[in-house]
Amino acid sequence: MVVIAIIGLLASIVVVSLNSARSKARYAKVQAELQEFVKAATIAQGETGKVLRQITGSYCSGCQCPGWTGAGDIRNISDTSSCAVRWYSDLAAIQSASGVGGLTQMKRDPWGSPYVLDENELEGGACNHDSIESAGPDGDIGTADDMWYPGGIPFIACQ
Repeated sequence: MVVIAIIGLLASIVVVSLNSARSKARYAKVQAELQEFVKAATIAQGETGKVLRQITGSYCSGCQCPGWTGAGDIRNISDTSSCAVRWYSDLAAIQSASGVGGLTQMKRDPWGSPYVLDENELEGGACNHDSIESAGPDGDIGTADDMWYPGGIPFIACQ
């Protein structure tokens, strides 16, 4: 009985450790993907001489997502939803303009949500930062678990 109890205790410790490692790996993957996207977006802007909204054709691609203006879990939205389609289109446009391959593999974050892009630079004539984010584990945009690229996407036109 004691041996079985010890094995059960050790097994529960291993399961908790594995869940923690999986969670850390997801966060690390998001950070790496955000960094790769910002690198490609910066290259695309430099290569074309255009701001991000001119490359993607939108001031706020993320505004197509249901959670942008209120609560909404975007983890399970369809690939044909305007939110997902807009993001996939942005990826293709930035990949084409930058020449950086593999961006189209970045369709969803590790929790299943499309990434959310807001192309703010020169919006309303102001020098605003473009931003890219993951809705995080809860799939809801604008909550505490969202992950952003630190400092936003670098300015091109406002330097």
